[in-house]
Amino acid sequence: MTVTSDAAHSADTAPAPTRLRTIVTYVDGEAASAARLDTAAALARTHGAHLSVLAIAHDPNIAAYGMTMAGATMADDFSGRAQAEVEARAREISERLQHEGVLFDVEAAVCTIPDVDIRLAECARYADLALVEPPYAPDAGSTAADALEAVLFRGDTPVLICPRSVEEIRTGAILVAWDGSDEALHAVNAAMGLLRAAGEVEIAMIGEDIEVAADARRLAAKLARHGVAVSLATHPADGRRTAEILLSRAKALQAGLLVMGAYSHSRLRERVLGGVTREVLELTTLPVLMAH
Repeated sequence: MTVTSDAAHSADTAPAPTRLRTIVTYVDGEAASAARLDTAAALARTHGAHLSVLAIAHDPNIAAYGMTMAGATMADDFSGRAQAEVEARAREISERLQHEGVLFDVEAAVCTIPDVDIRLAECARYADLALVEPPYAPDAGSTAADALEAVLFRGDTPVLICPRSVEEIRTGAILVAWDGSDEALHAVNAAMGLLRAAGEVEIAMIGEDIEVAADARRLAAKLARHGVAVSLATHPADGRRTAEILLSRAKALQAGLLVMGAYSHSRLRERVLGGVTREVLELTTLPVLMAH
């Protein structure tokens, strides 16, 4: 069923789109960093957003060297190298972004690996969206999983998980995974600017559920009033994993983006037993926008 805007809402009186104003990402020198920066810059340029980049260099934990004079000297040497590395990285990022036609800032930070997620969360906290890489891919960076969870839980920020093979976020068609949860609603609200720009948005439900379907109709009405070309669809739970059904539907729709809630169950359960969040991030080849 296709839902259109109420007749009382003309193009002249429709509300302005919710726009992305600040996008944050990080560059740490690992393989996915260059692609992530390019994608973030392209997204910022498309939406007229400010791009904030955290340039990171890893510093070994000084405590690991002990309290000897030799240990302290070694720690100072490594810290000095890390500082020089991150300053060079920040300069390279700045030079690169000056040619991208976007407003930006670059923050340089030397962090021990356990502290990377803290610094990233601080940067993401007041952004509209953070861009990271899929954390469970075979070639994922060493801090990818921590970066995702830092943004979602410490930064309380919507996150766009973008495979490095994706050069551009296509929003011609978008699939919204709907289960009626608060997390799914947060993701939809975070994606409003992208949804309004899309030519087609499908709210997809898995299996029959009267309450979820009723909420989906309310959500469709809300999106329609924002000018979103939205439809509702229920897909049977046919024995396949929910993640497989969603990604199969996204492919059939030729969607360039999947929007969904993240970690509706506890993080411990998701990490130990798996869950739809983890399964999607393990299987996806398209960008996924998540919120918690």
